[in-house]
Amino acid sequence: MRSGRIVMLTTNTAAGKLVAHPMTIQEVSDDADVWLFVDLESDHADALRANPAVNLAFSGSGS
Repeated sequence: MRSGRIVMLTTNTAAGKLVAHPMTIQEVSDDADVWLFVDLESDHADALRANPAVNLAFSGSGS
């Protein structure tokens, strides 16, 4: 998780639509907490406030 810089953050809208957002990883803790920054006025933030359950998709080099 620490070797990559980009992750796909998938959120769920109020209508049940899955939306994937490319994000830049800011930090990964020893407990595998992933830190990302979002604009508080963005669609990302609205989706996270409505439903904080997300999926993170990582890709390694060569795959």
